[in-house]
Amino acid sequence: MMMMMNRLLIICASLLLLMVSLPLRAQEITFEESPLPRVGVWDQWEESPFRSGQLTGNCKVVANPFADGGNPSAYVLGCQRSLYGSNLYGARVDLPDDQQFELTPQEKYLHVLIHKPVAGRCMLLVLGKHQEPGWEHQRTDVVQSARLSLNQAVPGQWSDVVFPLKGVGQVRATSLVIVFDCESPHRLTAPFVAYMDNIRLGDAVPQQVNPGDGALSRGDGRGNADTASAPGMVLVSNFQRNGGGLLSNGQPFNAGFGHPRRTPLRVKGVGEEGFICTGIIVHHGPGGVFSRLFTQEDFLDDGSLIIPAELLEGDILIEGVMTERK
Repeated sequence: MMMMMNRLLIICASLLLLMVSLPLRAQEITFEESPLPRVGVWDQWEESPFRSGQLTGNCKVVANPFADGGNPSAYVLGCQRSLYGSNLYGARVDLPDDQQFELTPQEKYLHVLIHKPVAGRCMLLVLGKHQEPGWEHQRTDVVQSARLSLNQAVPGQWSDVVFPLKGVGQVRATSLVIVFDCESPHRLTAPFVAYMDNIRLGDAVPQQVNPGDGALSRGDGRGNADTASAPGMVLVSNFQRNGGGLLSNGQPFNAGFGHPRRTPLRVKGVGEEGFICTGIIVHHGPGGVFSRLFTQEDFLDDGSLIIPAELLEGDILIEGVMTERK
């Protein structure tokens, strides 16, 4: 009798696991039916007026203004690109409980239809929480993954933008932030509106992504590439509000690139006109839960900073402290 009950428990557990895992392979979020997912804006910049509550942002479900063969949906998610957000400002979509998923070492791909009027890179931020013991204190809105898209949205038309997804495991994804303009806000003279729809998660390698579509080259290690998935590489991301970042060779980067694990990295913060870089904060550890501030005393004579190897055990996020010139 006991053996039969154990077998029934195993069968029920297997069926439950199957029911939970199957929707994740083909799940899709649209904005056509109720209940709609909760949406809003998100900015990775800690001092953002959208984080402090000074500004609320403009992000809501609207009638599709560009319904065509590329996307005939009646309703889509619209989000205004604010001049007051950082280069990691975007539309946040909270995942319903039955559509939350685990970030695993097995790479998956998230497709998002995006329509925007200007060129510029896109990035996906995954917010979530570690599930293993000892992480009970962690919030559910900690950035667990930051990945550039494999291809770029074509201005003025619906584009199927594809983002790679990968994690260490035992990390529950609770929200997605679609950064539809991962560029410095200082290049903008006016805000604009981007539209998003049909957020779909799958396992299959995206066949439609190719260099002819503006895809990012993978594995070059020099910037703007998805190289963190390569063995021995980590993803280095960078977000700024009043400036930008440079590599040791003077090459600018706004989003991220692959760098050899446990290898020192030389970077430099450069302020926009009227600003100067007075410090660099390196967010490191699982989900960037640890932070280390480097001041001008740590800078080399040319204003650059060598990030020590021990901070590059995993992915890092670099934040420049830009101070207004007196």
